[in-house]
Amino acid sequence: MHALCLHRDPNRGDTHILWYGVKYTPDAGKDVGQKFTIETASVFKITDVLTEIEKSRNLNKREGREFIDEASRTSLYWSLWTVLQRSTWGLV
Repeated sequence: MHALCLHRDPNRGDTHILWYGVKYTPDAGKDVGQKFTIETASVFKITDVLTEIEKSRNLNKREGREFIDEASRTSLYWSLWTVLQRSTWGLV
């Protein structure tokens, strides 16, 4: 997340995306998080990669922005849920 430079400009979270290249590594370990390795990570302006997002997700033209907005809302929801669950369980 540091690559987005949110510490300098929090609004970049609305205009930029961190794009990961992930490889499945089934023999890396028992934990599910170890079964995937990030091979590449780059920051892009969302407007510059909307066409690629639409192609990779089989979306119709102009549905990329809606997809990004929904993914952001879902990600925020799950982040908040995780924090609430951890504090409920005394893990924070």
